[in-house]
Amino acid sequence: MHSTQVVKSSKIRSRKMGYTLMELMVVIAIIGLLAAMATVGVRHILVRGYQTTAKSECNQIVMALELYHQEHEAYPPADNLAVLEQKSETTGEKYLAKGDTKDPWGNTYDFFIQDGEIIVKSYGKDGKQGGTGANRDISNTDDK
Repeated sequence: MHSTQVVKSSKIRSRKMGYTLMELMVVIAIIGLLAAMATVGVRHILVRGYQTTAKSECNQIVMALELYHQEHEAYPPADNLAVLEQKSETTGEKYLAKGDTKDPWGNTYDFFIQDGEIIVKSYGKDGKQGGTGANRDISNTDDK
């Protein structure tokens, strides 16, 4: 009789030592849900960071265009912002660092003059005019 109790108690002990498959699956599902929610939140923050960077770069390009205009008495062609990555004849410094004519999504900035004001635009992640969210247009005149 004593040996039966030893067998039963060892079965109980071994059963309490680990987790069931169902318990492990529930924990993994909860971790997956938390990871998915965190990813969505981080993605939104990343998009806002790109948009803030694009706005700042638009303002830098405006200043570079104004300096270029002072030196050359004309603006560069609208489809050739890469000219701003060359050295200034007056100062010997570049108007913009290499790569600053591309927005955070890798699209080339667009610029034009409207009512005597320089407007520099990024067309967002999709590179197309219009859009919302990550695809919204950003320019140096936003929030004026």
